[in-house]
Amino acid sequence: MNASTAARTGHVEARRVARGPVMECAARTGLTARGFSFAMARWRRV
Repeated sequence: MNASTAARTGHVEARRVARGPVMECAARTGLTARGFSFAMARWRRV
């Protein structure tokens, strides 16, 4: 994906791409529900 495409699709595409790594990382680290919610809040803000 190039920069212009990323800019056009916006945060929706970014969240779709990021969801995989985030979920995998959460599973590996065994985050608590509270910690996971905080992490997702940070991702949404980006």
